[in-house]
Amino acid sequence: FFRFLFALQKGSRVWDKVPRSERFIPAKKQAKPPLRALTSLSTLWAANSASCGKPPLWTLTSLSALWATKLRVIAKGSRHNKKEGAFFTPQWSKKMKKEILIQENDSGQRLDRFLLKLFPSLKSGNINKAVRNKDIRLNGKRTEAAHRLEKGDRLYLFLPDRLIIEETKSFDDFMKAGDCLSIIYEDENIILTDKEQGLTVHADDCNTYDTLIGRIQKYLYKKGEYQPENEYVFAPALCNRIDRNTCGIVIAAKNAEALRILNEKIKNRELEKKYLCIALGKVLPKEKTLTAYLEKDSEKNTVKISDEKTKTNLTIKTRYRVLESIGDLSLLEIELLTGRTHQIRAHMAYIGHPLLGDGKYGINRVNVKYGFKAQALCSYKLTFKFTSDGGILNYLNNKSFSVNEIPFAGFWEKQRKGTQP
Repeated sequence: FFRFLFALQKGSRVWDKVPRSERFIPAKKQAKPPLRALTSLSTLWAANSASCGKPPLWTLTSLSALWATKLRVIAKGSRHNKKEGAFFTPQWSKKMKKEILIQENDSGQRLDRFLLKLFPSLKSGNINKAVRNKDIRLNGKRTEAAHRLEKGDRLYLFLPDRLIIEETKSFDDFMKAGDCLSIIYEDENIILTDKEQGLTVHADDCNTYDTLIGRIQKYLYKKGEYQPENEYVFAPALCNRIDRNTCGIVIAAKNAEALRILNEKIKNRELEKKYLCIALGKVLPKEKTLTAYLEKDSEKNTVKISDEKTKTNLTIKTRYRVLESIGDLSLLEIELLTGRTHQIRAHMAYIGHPLLGDGKYGINRVNVKYGFKAQALCSYKLTFKFTSDGGILNYLNNKSFSVNEIPFAGFWEKQRKGTQP
């Protein structure tokens, strides 16, 4: 120990002669240095004071850094020993509770958000405090809560056991989902599915297991493309949602990078989604962009449309084009310029042309007359129109996809022939 201290004082290269096994300070759980060490240091201090008139810097450094901060490792300035060609292994005074190796699907996330997903008991305040106290370290070094993780990074956690309990993963939920899945397009990054009427996209308050995302995860699990036991927080996810009784195209991402890109593209309106619907009445003018304001009532699961802007409502824009009108019904193509809850259904009802079959915003006696129990609405066409770099999804730019069949196409054909009441 003292051979090393004298080497620091004199600036000699005694360090290279010290055996590797002696280059670590023995680990001792004590709040202050032993008396013999302080006595020896004091003697050395006094001896040096007589010759140079002031205490040497190494004594102050040793006392403050070695004992106050309880460092276990003293290096020569670099953690790499060129002579022996090996790195020193950090040895911390606190007992490490968990080590996490960042995988491909975890990269790109903020450190704090990743930990919040992984450990439900952790709060933002816990993470920020732990980062300040160096109880969370990235690759053995101090880090920041906002740091973006990269594949291969190692997180070291020195946190109480009660805070780092991972959420129990259950494979039973998605395995209870159905097997029927209509796939329009699939590659290594995404799946485009044609959701049927009556199927929910996510689990609801009734704990429904048979959902669209459940079927997709089950499908990928059976193919071997989704291994839940090998993932920390990622699972294949939907990028857009449609109502339970609306059918049509729903996008799912197979990996985290595709999910991030698609969410950004949808936010920036770089995906064009078009719907077909049957509305009551003869819609005029034949083509128009509608603007209004929507306010959601979460308790009743309905929305209210108005022409006046308030603090609580949101702007909506809906563009429609009349394709054909027969009697008191009109076939419309609709493009959403904003994506809000029940936007098409509520907006068309607001202008006096509710959708056929809509039990919430429509006219029930007309629905019964035509035998419709669900709204005649289908998300039938999707076009990728990237205006910025699409990363690993650039190959999808300018491609369009459509559903194979419109559920109410047969009904409309009968209207043309005059055989439907």
